[in-house]
Amino acid sequence: MTPMPRLTMRRLAIGALLPLVGAGPLGAQDARTAADAAHDAQAAPAVRLLAATCANCHGPQGDSPGAMPSIAGLPREHLVERLRMLRAGAADATLMHQLAKAYSDDEIERLAAHFARQPRGRRTAP
Repeated sequence: MTPMPRLTMRRLAIGALLPLVGAGPLGAQDARTAADAAHDAQAAPAVRLLAATCANCHGPQGDSPGAMPSIAGLPREHLVERLRMLRAGAADATLMHQLAKAYSDDEIERLAAHFARQPRGRRTAP
């Protein structure tokens, strides 16, 4: 095996380290994403427990099998606004306004994020 010239080894070392040096914001973004994923994984059982009540009318993943509106894949902001309106009694509903009264702001945010991440299927207007 022939020895590698010293200059070539130095270039290889610099080339290997360069992405790490230039990864400032990207590296921070990756770390934030990993932290968010870890938080989501930890919070998932609690959100699924909250969402179990929703499944009775809106289907297991929020994709309603019947006449109730599907909530899967709707924008998080829309779901938050709608739930807050229902909780305040500012939106008409047969039962949902009673259920929404029990949710805190944090629970509304988590439910909205959960259903916004669900894939859209057959949908009816909310």
